[in-house]
Amino acid sequence: MLEAAEELTATRPSPYKVEVPLSGTGPAERIAAWCAHIHRATPVPWVVLSQGVQMADFPAAAGFLAGRAVWRDCVAPVDPTPALTELARPRLAALRETVINTPHSSLGDC
Repeated sequence: MLEAAEELTATRPSPYKVEVPLSGTGPAERIAAWCAHIHRATPVPWVVLSQGVQMADFPAAAGFLAGRAVWRDCVAPVDPTPALTELARPRLAALRETVINTPHSSLGDC
């Protein structure tokens, strides 16, 4: 993961997109440590992708790019509007609140 970050950010993407370290599982300290390594390896802004992990496993971060973790359960119904309203909207709101209310310094270099 670190080697890929070093090589790919040399092309100067904006932003660099990286999967959740450890697939979002394991101790928060280990995930934060991997984020710190990625941060040091990337000279460009970067975001953590949800990569479809369960919402409970999507780590607190200084920023995120949430996709499947937010809307995955909403695509099966013929009319996804109720599911998007009842599931996806609160999930996205919770992620937003996490980012707003999490001091950046508590996440190390993440």
